[in-house]
Amino acid sequence: MYDARQRLKWPAIGLILTSAFALLAQPLVFLVQIGLATSRLDHPVAMALAGLVGPQSVAVTAVFCGVGFLFAVLILAGATGMLGGDNYGLAITASVLAIIPCTWSLCFIGPIFGVWALIELGRPEVRAAFD
Repeated sequence: MYDARQRLKWPAIGLILTSAFALLAQPLVFLVQIGLATSRLDHPVAMALAGLVGPQSVAVTAVFCGVGFLFAVLILAGATGMLGGDNYGLAITASVLAIIPCTWSLCFIGPIFGVWALIELGRPEVRAAFD
């Protein structure tokens, strides 16, 4: 049992850190998008982005940020469950969600920890520690 939890320790910590970053980053991304959409166009950067930022892009960003925030919450819950040996199904779900690329912040790091967690969760001795 101890060995099984030790095997999950670092993948779970990695998922916790990436999901915590995503929980902080998603609202900031949304606020920056709103700021760009509502900014005055007399600034050169704003003028360059004028064709890319508008009400439609704010709505799309809101959807992606909302989905990313939900993923981050589920990944955080699953990863904390991994550390305690609770809720195997949520741990698997969190690992799979972390693998889906670019639907949440740190899309290049999340898949590494997600795959690592799935490999460890697939071991029979780790699975038995959850029962």
